[in-house]
Amino acid sequence: MLQPTVLVQPTPQERARLMEVWEWNDVTGDPIPVPPPPTGAPVGIRGWRRHVPRPVRVTQGNTFFGTPAHQDFLNGMANNDVASFDVHCDLNVDPHRIGAARSNDITNAKDSCVAMIHQMDLKKITVESRNGGVIRITKHNDPLLPWVPWVGPGPVPLPREQPAGMVAEFRLISHDQNGRKRPLGMLIEEANLNVEWRPDQTLHLMQRFKCNDNNVIYMLHCAACLDLHENDAGDRFQVWTNYIGQTSPNEDAAHHNFHNRAHLHVAQLNNASNRVVFPGNPGQNAALQPQVDRVDAGEVDDVQLLRDPGVHFNCLHRPEDRRYTILQKGFDGRARRTQAEHNWMAVLGNWEYNAQEHFGSLNLNY
Repeated sequence: MLQPTVLVQPTPQERARLMEVWEWNDVTGDPIPVPPPPTGAPVGIRGWRRHVPRPVRVTQGNTFFGTPAHQDFLNGMANNDVASFDVHCDLNVDPHRIGAARSNDITNAKDSCVAMIHQMDLKKITVESRNGGVIRITKHNDPLLPWVPWVGPGPVPLPREQPAGMVAEFRLISHDQNGRKRPLGMLIEEANLNVEWRPDQTLHLMQRFKCNDNNVIYMLHCAACLDLHENDAGDRFQVWTNYIGQTSPNEDAAHHNFHNRAHLHVAQLNNASNRVVFPGNPGQNAALQPQVDRVDAGEVDDVQLLRDPGVHFNCLHRPEDRRYTILQKGFDGRARRTQAEHNWMAVLGNWEYNAQEHFGSLNLNY
């Protein structure tokens, strides 16, 4: 058996420093040090240089990348001495275009700029549309807003009252690859460095990962199970459920993109054989719940149906009870990634499972 990974717990001082970090290297996941003071500023003043992460699918659906205005944006974000700068989107327009055609081209260029910003994990900037072809970017160091999950239908709305010309403000908002805002914060522990996944066991992360990362090892755990670990008398029980999985570096692989993996855990059963018997969405399969009820009543679960994330988060608990935490990324091949996945399974759960109460590790140890 592979030896489990040893988790090095950060010191209290390291944890305090990490909780103040809000920029993370999107390639390595490491915290980005505070930039030096601007030129001529006293020691202790934070500079304005900002890390620009990789956009999602940079070559698909956006013509802004590699243009003069795109370089304007990159230069301004990297400039440690300035808090505000202008992106001249009119630089992307053919100078021979005139009238309404030129105006439309400038509008499209500005829209592409904002769409690019939506695709990135950027915080603490405001984006304003100015006259002509200019978009004003202002970096600030205001505290991040507390996360308030959006539970209504449709995309997360922008505030109704915005300053004139304001396009958007980015502080603690998650976005999908198409620029529409959505509340990933309910399901992914993307900003939490201290994750309690089991009663009295907290995972202290030293790196930060994002929902658009691939080639990763991740943990799915159940928030509802944690709520069951203490009764009214204060007695504590070891009720917990988790699942360790991996994604490949190929973002377009149907079952290996992280977003797809997160979705498939509730959209279908993990086990291929059980998926043939109970096809489609487990929450909508009329034959599945009666079988789950029979197992729950004592019938032998010889196919380990209730140990499937699709069953746990549709029939025992709800899809909203999922919590995802990315644990590690950046593997140089499937073999190393699979070995790391196996090690994390050993460390976080060790394949323990209570078949009578149906909680514990949902990973099968073959």
